[in-house]
Amino acid sequence: MSRAARARAVLQAAEQIHGVSRLALVPASAASASSVPVEQRPAAAQDVAPVPLEGAFAVPSAFAQILPQGLPRGAVCCVQGSTALLLALAAHVSAQDGWVAFVGMADLNFVAALDLGMDLSRVVVIPEPGGQVPEIMATLIDGMDLVVTAQRVGLTSAQQSRLSARARERGTTLLVAGAWPQARLHISGQAGTWQGAKQGLGRLTTCSYRLQRGTSAHGFKWVDVQLHNGRFQAVTQHAPLRLLA
Repeated sequence: MSRAARARAVLQAAEQIHGVSRLALVPASAASASSVPVEQRPAAAQDVAPVPLEGAFAVPSAFAQILPQGLPRGAVCCVQGSTALLLALAAHVSAQDGWVAFVGMADLNFVAALDLGMDLSRVVVIPEPGGQVPEIMATLIDGMDLVVTAQRVGLTSAQQSRLSARARERGTTLLVAGAWPQARLHISGQAGTWQGAKQGLGRLTTCSYRLQRGTSAHGFKWVDVQLHNGRFQAVTQHAPLRLLA
């Protein structure tokens, strides 16, 4: 039985046992993909970084400088300041035939996720988990490759620690919008200027970002990238000009 099939079976049992009507395993494509014209859907995911070490997902090539070993399996990764960064990482996992679950993130824009290359046929969404967050998270960790959630879902520190240990044991990556104790990776993104619209007309197509990995205790790595028409691209760093005497 596949990881996703196992998750579906356990979630259905949880619905019967707990009587949680809001507990649902819903393909995101049923809610979002049909509203996007076919010609606007991306043909492929982001460009791929060099193959990471065994036990990690590849990441978009634009992120290779801050994630040279890819996105580790079984680890907790905190993402702050940029929903686009979080969605791009999740999209890249789905593009590698990984199953992705979103828990307690009802306000996410899955049209944007589609633009970033997410395979919505491999995504499940539980937007309102109610009071069963620990049980739902544990079940999804058993069945998914990547579980995406937010700090605001209201888990206690003890529950977070247990879920971290479970993810490490199962080899499932937790991607958290916000803070999480014992996180292995801390990544932040700061958006800069938008480009594309001229004189109030047209469509915004390009946004500059500075992505940063690390903490004040362990040092930082950063890279400048651009999000252009749904793809992150590294920004070439030019050497400073030197004046000749």
